[in-house]
Parts: sequence; structure tokens; C-alpha cells
Amino acid sequence: MGAAGRAEDVALVDAFLAQAKFLSGPAPEFGYKPRGKDPSWEANWPLVNSAGIGESGSIRVRYAPSSQEPFSILLEFRERCVCRIDFDKETVCHDNPPWAQGMGVPVRVCGPHIHTWPLNREHVLRQDKWLIQCRVPLPPQIRRFDQAFPWFADQVNVTLRPDERNFDLPRELV
Repeated sequence: MGAAGRAEDVALVDAFLAQAKFLSGPAPEFGYKPRGKDPSWEANWPLVNSAGIGESGSIRVRYAPSSQEPFSILLEFRERCVCRIDFDKETVCHDNPPWAQGMGVPVRVCGPHIHTWPLNREHVLRQDKWLIQCRVPLPPQIRRFDQAFPWFADQVNVTLRPDERNFDLPRELV
């Protein structure tokens, strides 16, 4: 993709993140997704703007109870991940990419973490591949899905109605 096209895509993401967003429709069902040795269940919840118009965005939740990463919450825009929580176990560590040096992020992050758009925006702008690799730890008070989901929504400018705050992982699999 050319530099002009990538700059336009990044500007669209910036605008998408800046505007108020809302979940559209009832809570989605989790569907089974075979994934190697760690099968997962996924739910995708479309987003709309304040006028109720679909914004080509969604919040996707992946749940893999037997994995080292039991769940992830992603904000997608036009089928590209622009923000993601990976709820890794405390013993799972990842190095931040070399290009992130000097950004005030830890060299190595262990346990639950978030890949934010502001940390990854400039790198996405300069690359051919759309990867958001830079991460920071989640705040220590975010240690369960029922804490992470509303916190994530707040981080990405999604307003949750009271009944949406209770969205949770499938109980029959927990």
C-alpha cells in the first residue's frame, strides 16, 4: 500500500476512535473457532455512531479457556485491529519491538496487557503490514473479564448501556 493510502487509513482510524461509539443490537453469541491445540470461542459486537449508523467497526472477544491467553478483547475498524487487550497469564512475557525504545514503555511485559492505538500509530503509518506490536501492562485492578470489558470500552470511546456492562464470557465453558 502506498504512503498516501496508509496515511488516509490512519486518519480514518483516528476519526473513528475520536467519535462516540455504541454497541449495536443484543449481546452476540459466542461461536466455536478451531485454533490448533487451543480452540476458542469468539463473539463479535458491531458498533454504531451516535446517529445509529454503522461505522465499519466492532468489538471482538476471543475466549480460549485452556490457552496461556484465556481471552482477548479487540477493537476492529474495517477488519483491522486498532486496539487489543491480551489477557495473558502472569508467567507469559513478551518483548516490545525495538522501534518502541524511547517511548517510555517497558522492554518486556508479562501478564495482561494492552496494545493501544497511540503507541502503535506511527509504526503502522510507516509500515506495509498493519501490526500493533507495542504493549503496556494493564492496570493492576484489571484482572478479570468483567473488569476488562467496561475498562476497554472506556479506553476506545465506546459507551456501554447498563445491560451491556454485564456482557461476560460463556458460563458453560468457564
